[in-house]
Amino acid sequence: MQSLFILIAVLLSLLSSAFGNKVIFINKDSVPRTICWYPGAVPGSDPAHPIYFPKIPGSYVPAFGHGETPDIVHGGSYMFKSIYLGGDCSKMNNVEGEFTFNGHEGKTWFNLSVVKSYERGLGDQHSQIHFFRVAAGLYPQAGCSSFPCDNLYKFHNDDTHTLNTEQPELTAIICNGSCNAD
Repeated sequence: MQSLFILIAVLLSLLSSAFGNKVIFINKDSVPRTICWYPGAVPGSDPAHPIYFPKIPGSYVPAFGHGETPDIVHGGSYMFKSIYLGGDCSKMNNVEGEFTFNGHEGKTWFNLSVVKSYERGLGDQHSQIHFFRVAAGLYPQAGCSSFPCDNLYKFHNDDTHTLNTEQPELTAIICNGSCNAD
């Protein structure tokens, strides 16, 4: 019964007025990218048999261009990463963006995570997401021009690096090597 209630709540959230939640991707180099998406579990669903937020198809981001993923569901919790076109979305070994729109206190919570990179000793990751921030300005912002840096989610439960905003749009900056945030 609980699963049915959660499923109905998720479906209703699809119809809510919260559409407008989106992530904008800005590619600052000559290599087009695909954004791979990984939905989070719906809060309150059975951990043994979780119900996940709706899948999001891969987003295309052209070289020196913009891409976006609009209409992310109210309360939607997702992770994403940037890969080169033709890459493998099943490999989770680079910088990942994580967010929940309309989460705790109705705010958008977000961070850049390098947990898997640190766990696997993969070293610095320079050819992917460098900054993750609100779309309407430069702050709050996670990330840096050149890795490693201090404002990333590096270890499990590293919540001091999770940021929040009331804005419904976020921006991720992608580049090879170091780059600036604007």
